Amino acid sequence: MREPESHTTRVETTLQAEVVSTRVLTIPNVLTFVRIAAIPALMWLILAERDLAAVLTFGLIAGTDFVDGRLARRLDQVSALGKMLDPVADRALLLGVAIAVTVRGTVPSPLVLVLAAREIVVSVIAIYYKAKGVQLEVRYAGKWAATFVMFTFALFLGATWTEGLGEIVPLVLRGAGWICGVLGAVLGWYTVFVYVQDARTALERIRGQAAGT
Repeated sequence: MREPESHTTRVETTLQAEVVSTRVLTIPNVLTFVRIAAIPALMWLILAERDLAAVLTFGLIAGTDFVDGRLARRLDQVSALGKMLDPVADRALLLGVAIAVTVRGTVPSPLVLVLAAREIVVSVIAIYYKAKGVQLEVRYAGKWAATFVMFTFALFLGATWTEGLGEIVPLVLRGAGWICGVLGAVLGWYTVFVYVQDARTALERIRGQAAGT
């Protein structure tokens, strides 16, 4: 009889078998922890009206989201903790920034409400299905939605920072922010329905396997 693997679990994906480690201290996970720890500092920069520093910090934090995923796959350090923690870090970042820009009034409230509501709904869905034994798999559409939302907040912050340079630059940045915001909202709410369908399918599969045993 073949011995079970001690540190990995094989999970079948739609593309290929992916090795998911049970390790905690990996380079991608450390980057994710740093991303989460930096959120309060970013919120403070926004509320303190340090707009340039806020935009740069926001870009640096958001960049770790891209880097940790690449490193996880390249270094074979995809982990169960990372797959769970990465979307949590993304939602914490977006909700933290959403709170800060709302308090300060940097981004139009209706836009923030639509974008933040989506993150809250997805979080509730993820927790609900996790309790039933289903782990939501991040979709590329969801990643693109998060990217558009991050650009939305960064562009509006940039518009506020450039107000002293005249009217054209802030106007262009706010226009681009609206475009990214709308794209992020459409993609984001679309993935809500996709995630629900994915979770239902996975749950039915689990129940079917349980009934067959």
